[in-house]
Amino acid sequence: MFIAIAYTDIRKKTGGIFLVLTKLGLKVLLPLVLILEKTDNKTRKIIQLFFIELNNIIVDSDNKKYKTQDMLLLLPHCLQNSECGIKVTGSPELCKRCGRCKIGDIMEYAKEKNISVYIATGGTVARNIIKKIKPRLIISVACERDLMSGISDVRGIPVVGIVNRTPNGPCHNTDVDINAIKKRVEELSF
Repeated sequence: MFIAIAYTDIRKKTGGIFLVLTKLGLKVLLPLVLILEKTDNKTRKIIQLFFIELNNIIVDSDNKKYKTQDMLLLLPHCLQNSECGIKVTGSPELCKRCGRCKIGDIMEYAKEKNISVYIATGGTVARNIIKKIKPRLIISVACERDLMSGISDVRGIPVVGIVNRTPNGPCHNTDVDINAIKKRVEELSF
């Protein structure tokens, strides 16, 4: 498993027995990763980013394509500008597209591509959304910790993680590269 993980990480793609062993390794090593996650912040962030990147490589290596209407774009509530008077967590379509955050641009893109978008306030809400929507693919934007936790919680549905930016610290007026979202949608859709 360690060799398969190293091979996959170096090549940024895998297949055959290496894909199987990398998937198994990710599941087996997860408890170890969670223990190591209790280290200092810098080491923890490196471990979390590695886990997310390896997971994304596995999703890509499965070589599956999805209809955009079978995708779920799951966003964190902290992407919304904290001074906005309209809370879009329950209904992102309420966004007035004022430009103070990326929610409006993401909603426009998702509408154009016919992708379901939900904004979650936490893990329990995200899990409930996934149960309700039953997507075939999830593209999730969140911080490293929440992505790692969410990826490990979801079973049977591929999850692509996109790490958000935290220029104002965690959970407050975060940002995301919309082009990264678009790129992942284009790569994984037909």
